[in-house]
Amino acid sequence: MIATRIDPQAPLAERGQVRRRPSRAKPRPPRPVELILAELRGLGGLVLEQGLLSPTGRPPASLIAWQRRLAVELATEEPTRARSYRELLHQIVALSRKGIERRNANAVASP
Repeated sequence: MIATRIDPQAPLAERGQVRRRPSRAKPRPPRPVELILAELRGLGGLVLEQGLLSPTGRPPASLIAWQRRLAVELATEEPTRARSYRELLHQIVALSRKGIERRNANAVASP
């Protein structure tokens, strides 16, 4: 028996998979900005530790994906792909500042 390789870019039907129907689950409400900022601080601490251990190292895709997910939740533009831990940390700080500005703007707008 010859094993065939499945092209991940092929349509679902060709890969032997069926398309799942959309979930009817109740959509989650957006998370509070405070919670997102706390998670962003945690990410920043992890990136700082990794950067101290390997200053010239390249951050893994999982940390960059985490940062991008938080940027989307804060409704800011997605940052560019960081080439080093230092660059990633600078992007996290900028994202945190934008999140704090958003939080303050929401606090002023609320009665």
